[in-house]
Amino acid sequence: MQPTGTQKSDGAGLERLWLQVCASRGTPAPDPGQRGQFLHDLEPEARSTLESVLTLAARGREKPGDLGLLSWAAACTRPALLKQLQSHGLAFTGAELFACGLKLRQDGWDMQQRIAQLHNHPEDVDTLRAWLPAVPQEEPVELVDLPLQALAAPAGQQETAPEAFYFWPDDGPLDDDAPGWDREHMNAMDTMPAAPASGRTQALPLLPTRFERQASPASSAAPAERDKSRLQLRLFGKAAAHTLEVTAHRRGGDFMGVHVVSIDSAHALSAGGGYAWERKLVLQLTPEEMPAVVATLIGITPSVRFGHHGATQAKFIELRRQEGGLVLVTGEHAAIYSVPVPTATLYYVLDLFCRAMAMEGDKPVRSVSEILALVKAAHGF
Repeated sequence: MQPTGTQKSDGAGLERLWLQVCASRGTPAPDPGQRGQFLHDLEPEARSTLESVLTLAARGREKPGDLGLLSWAAACTRPALLKQLQSHGLAFTGAELFACGLKLRQDGWDMQQRIAQLHNHPEDVDTLRAWLPAVPQEEPVELVDLPLQALAAPAGQQETAPEAFYFWPDDGPLDDDAPGWDREHMNAMDTMPAAPASGRTQALPLLPTRFERQASPASSAAPAERDKSRLQLRLFGKAAAHTLEVTAHRRGGDFMGVHVVSIDSAHALSAGGGYAWERKLVLQLTPEEMPAVVATLIGITPSVRFGHHGATQAKFIELRRQEGGLVLVTGEHAAIYSVPVPTATLYYVLDLFCRAMAMEGDKPVRSVSEILALVKAAHGF
C-alpha cells in the first residue's frame, strides 16, 4: 500500500507545481477536471520531462521552447481537442497525445497548429495515426451451443440501460488564470459561476479592445493648435489589464527617431468593477526590442521575452503565442500581469506596433509592408 500512497502524493505535488507555474508565468492552465487523470496516465519518460520543465519554469530558468511545451501539455487535457482528433479517427487519451507530441516536436512539429489544420493535411492524420498505441488483441472466444433458455436473463433481473457519455462544451481557446494568485483563488476560478447570482451585468466585458485617440492636455485650444493625438490600445483580462501606447523613446534619436510602445499594467480589483491603475506597472520597450515583438505577432517566432527593464532591472515583458491567440505578460519581481489576447485582437496589436515603427520624429515615413519586410529580413525570411 505504501507505493500507492507515494504515487498519489507525487501526483498531487506535480499538480500543485503545475498550477504554481501557471500563476507565476502566465502559461495556459490545464483543464481542472482532467489534469489529475492526465498526470496519473503519463508514462515515466513523459512525466519526467514535464516535471523537469515545470521545475525550471518555476525558477524562471526554463529553456527556449519549454513554455510552449507547457502550453501543449495543457492543451492535451482539454476534452474539446481530444474530441476534434476523434472526428479524424484518432482515439488518443490526453497522456498518449502528450507523449506523441513530445516525439513529433523533435521533428519540428508545431502540434497545436498542425492539429488545427488536419482537415487540409490528410498526411498529418496518417502520421498521428502511426503514433496511436497498439490495441491488444483479444483471445478468440470459443462458441458453445447452449439451450435457448440459458441465454435468457435470470428471473427478476431488470434490463439495464446502456451507459451514456456526455461531452462538456468547450469553454474557449484561452485560459487566463490570474498570475500571482494563490491556490485558493485558483480553486475559486475553477468553480466560478457563469454569471453573478444577483443577475447584474458585469461592469467590464471579458476582453473589450479598442483604439482610443485621446486629446492632448491642450484640449481647449483650437483644433489646428492641438498636439497630435495619443495612440492607445487597451486589453482587459479577468486578472489584469494593459494599456499599450505609442510613445517616443528617450534614445529615439539613436535609431532615426523611431517610436516605441509603452505599456501600463494593472491588477483587477478584488471587488470587481475596475483595475488598480493608481498602482500600475510602467514599462517601455526599446527600439531594438520592437522588431522582435512584431516577429512574434506575425508568427515568425513563437515567443519573445525581454528583462532587465526599470531602475532596478527587475521589470520584464513576455509575448507568447498559444492556442487561440497569444498572452501578453509583464511583471516586476513577484507582481505578474498576464492578459490573454484572442486572435481577432492581434490585428490591432500588430497595427499599433507597425504605426510606432512607421514613425520618424513626428511623421510616419514607412508603410506597413515595408516594416513587415524589414522584420522578415532581419529574422532570416
